Amino acid sequence: MFQTFTHIQRRRGRDGQSRQEYLQQLVDEYKKADKPDTKRKLLASLGNFAYDPINYGWLYQVGATDLFVDALSNPGGDDELQRIGVFGLCNNALDRRVQQRLANDEVVIGLCKQIILANTKYSSEFLLTTVCLLWHICTPENINSIATSDLKTALEGLCSSENADVPLHNMCSIFLKDFFFDVSKTAAEVALKDSAEELSDESNGPAKEQLAKRQRSS
Repeated sequence: MFQTFTHIQRRRGRDGQSRQEYLQQLVDEYKKADKPDTKRKLLASLGNFAYDPINYGWLYQVGATDLFVDALSNPGGDDELQRIGVFGLCNNALDRRVQQRLANDEVVIGLCKQIILANTKYSSEFLLTTVCLLWHICTPENINSIATSDLKTALEGLCSSENADVPLHNMCSIFLKDFFFDVSKTAAEVALKDSAEELSDESNGPAKEQLAKRQRSS
């Protein structure tokens, strides 16, 4: 459920700790934690906050994105922490600042593709989130490095697999349709996707109001 700033103010603890202070505390505790289970729980908590757009600014300020990216790179070989990192990034990638940061990160793009290419090693839920994350960060500037023939083959394989569940099949189909099926139009369609996301972000903006007026008059 999405929250308002007023609701968050009412829910402050007895010590008056703000949402930003609490998120900063989670980040600091994560950096100090040495037990894998503790790190997983703290990162999962940060990822859950990324579900609500009202937290985007605070998560960005406290550096949560860097923790998710580090977990994705899986330096300690903790597959569960990597999974949590991907979920956190997928939620957080709806923040335009984070989307742009990830879209310019060749390591993140490469790791996402690596997961999809080695899809037999991972659960359908994890693959679904990874494909969705890669879809979010695909832009006209990086599409040539993302929409490669090996990725297309892997996505087509997931679509045709009898073991693929419906959400994963649908997400792979959307990715293929958006970025592969008509190469001549791909860049324009990616730009259109980005424009649509910007319009969605500006829920009270003038552009959306103009669109609503056009819809009412049509």
